[in-house]
Amino acid sequence: MLRLLDRNDTIRVKLGADEGGSGLPLLDEVTEPGVHMIARRSGISVRPTTTSLTLRAADGRERVLRP
Repeated sequence: MLRLLDRNDTIRVKLGADEGGSGLPLLDEVTEPGVHMIARRSGISVRPTTTSLTLRAADGRERVLRP
């Protein structure tokens, strides 16, 4: 896991990877994911999401793009 912090030591970007795939969330000013990218060929019970791009607005609306 790689974390990028702002000057106040607040996490703003995370990058993670393992044998099951990789993920990149970009966090907004209240550290909620505004953009979340996941790369995974097949889902499993604990991680059902396959490759997707999730965009989330401040009011909770979200759009998920999948291939």
